Amino acid sequence: MVFELLSLKELKEKLDDSNIDPDAKSQLVEALSAVYAAKTLADRFDQLTKLYFICEHLSKKSDDELTHSLQAQALNFIKGMSNASDTSEALKAVEQRKKRQAINPDYIPNKYLTDAVPDSRNAYLINVFKKGAKGIASKKIKPMGKAYQHEAETTEVEYLDPVERERYRVFPVGSKLCHFVQTGTGESAKLALNEFSSSGKYIYVINSKGEMFVGEPEIFKFHHSSFTSGGFVLCAGEIKVNNGTIELINNNSGHYKPTLPNLLQAMKFILQNGLMHDKIKVTMVNPESPLLPQIELNVQTFLKQAEKNLQLQSKQLKEDTGELIYKQGKQKIILEKIAIAPKKFFNFFTRPKPIKSYSDAELSKMSYKELSKLNIKLREFASKCQEKVEMLKGTDQILEKARYVDHYQRALYDIQRIEAVQKGQANLVVPKKK
Repeated sequence: MVFELLSLKELKEKLDDSNIDPDAKSQLVEALSAVYAAKTLADRFDQLTKLYFICEHLSKKSDDELTHSLQAQALNFIKGMSNASDTSEALKAVEQRKKRQAINPDYIPNKYLTDAVPDSRNAYLINVFKKGAKGIASKKIKPMGKAYQHEAETTEVEYLDPVERERYRVFPVGSKLCHFVQTGTGESAKLALNEFSSSGKYIYVINSKGEMFVGEPEIFKFHHSSFTSGGFVLCAGEIKVNNGTIELINNNSGHYKPTLPNLLQAMKFILQNGLMHDKIKVTMVNPESPLLPQIELNVQTFLKQAEKNLQLQSKQLKEDTGELIYKQGKQKIILEKIAIAPKKFFNFFTRPKPIKSYSDAELSKMSYKELSKLNIKLREFASKCQEKVEMLKGTDQILEKARYVDHYQRALYDIQRIEAVQKGQANLVVPKKK
């Protein structure tokens, strides 16, 4: 358990034994009742803020231990929800909430990607955690697949409303992934902020606002789309968490089919919110590649490859942004460069453009000459892939090597198919003209 709040029953019992005046007692009971009545995270944040300032105001009138204790509890929750390290940061978060509340009623101040990027960066650099529309335009945010877009009407898949969704919300507190737990009912209800744990692999989504939701999947009823009611996501997949520590994360979602860049949005979330550690297993799922459906990497290997690639791309980055800043610490460097150049950053992940693969029906319609030209192109492409694989031997660029192996094998398969069609054409008996 991270933090705990008095129940209404406990507060009333303590107030009965205190010398606090009746009006102050009434204010405290009303404020705490509002915290427990809150349905959404944003509303709960507001009610905890009110409780904090009411306690602060009352403590100036009478130096009562109960008021100070309740104020400290409210502050702990505010710090946890905003991932603030001290009181000053927590109060700044409260001010941020007040400023943005009219524009975005659901806004919860927390550590987002832009906090790591200097203000002098070019205007086109998109913070996908805050600017959902631009994120969609940049193709970083994934819509749900067309095949599932009417599942709410045609199947029994559950779609959560904003209040129901809160049960599955998780957020960073310090270096742990936490969630609210409320036990008991009525005035005995007790609120706690606990470290989150999953019993095995759970499903998760990070929505376009940078909010994370995690829950246990249920076939035909509870899927990734349940969290967002079919809305957009930065990433979706599976996650394993033990006492707030992420052990495994992937991009395995049939509804959204997240690509590698989408998984990297999840990695940014983990990095920026202080949840990163050396033993996280990152599994990259690629169902479009039957020869290489998934790759599992230790996060250290993942970061090492990324750091090397950043150094190789630094010259181009400087030309694009007008400046190049390296900060000490692997995580800082990677985070900043992801924000600067998301496309260039992961050049070593992107697949080289292969020769178009034709179906058997399409190949059968081609002339012998056309097939020969295609055969030559594929052999050249396979040769280049083989050269790349040899170059990458002994390096830790696992993903890039795997992609070239995949392309090489695909090219050989297509060559065999072409030669089989050519052989069939050569064996055809062409009737002579009379």
